[in-house]
Amino acid sequence: MTPDDGLAAVFEGPGRPFRRIGYPLRPPGPGAILVRVLLSTICGSDVHAWAGRRAFPVPGILGLYSIAMARAAGAASVVALEAVPSRQVLARRFGADAVLDPTALDADALGAGVRAYAPRGGADVVIETCGVPVALPQGLSVLRVGGRLVTAGLVVPGAVVTLDASEIVRRCITMRGVHNYHPRHLVRALDFVTDYRDRLPLGALVDATFPLAEAEGAFVAAAERRALRPAVMP
Repeated sequence: MTPDDGLAAVFEGPGRPFRRIGYPLRPPGPGAILVRVLLSTICGSDVHAWAGRRAFPVPGILGLYSIAMARAAGAASVVALEAVPSRQVLARRFGADAVLDPTALDADALGAGVRAYAPRGGADVVIETCGVPVALPQGLSVLRVGGRLVTAGLVVPGAVVTLDASEIVRRCITMRGVHNYHPRHLVRALDFVTDYRDRLPLGALVDATFPLAEAEGAFVAAAERRALRPAVMP
């Protein structure tokens, strides 16, 4: 390869190895720029596509960012639900007042744990980012009357869940799904990272790196939850 060539690891379908190909780098056209990629991270939706659970990947590392942005927006208390010990530590570092393990608590204990930080009888807002369907009824159960539930992680088809719809009506709950984003949100996200890069452990999010020749290893590490956000480095 020459300095005028590029190298790509091409995903051709679930269960198939990445195909590594070289290609010429063409000069950018009018109004375009040529970007050199130094590092590319693997998100959960990428893993869904790689494993064959989703045909089209969507971007996003959401849980820790949600904690940090809620705190930055002035939330009085932030409670995180997380089962993985290493991620529980990061949740606190990103601003969570408490971290509860939903796999270790029954519904009553989970509700009590949240309400200990929610003096109005429950959470004002619940944001689901984990992609686990049971999180919806769990989130609904810890909301206060008039609370809001936002779901952003359930992107894989077949995420069927059972919940008591009367709870939504009787407690005046608002539910909203969020998917993808407008370009202005990228600007806001970059501004947030710039403003908080010295106050949040953003570098700790990338906890494993792989060379391009071992791209499959990055996906395996993410799928097995051995890494929070593995990255591929060309």
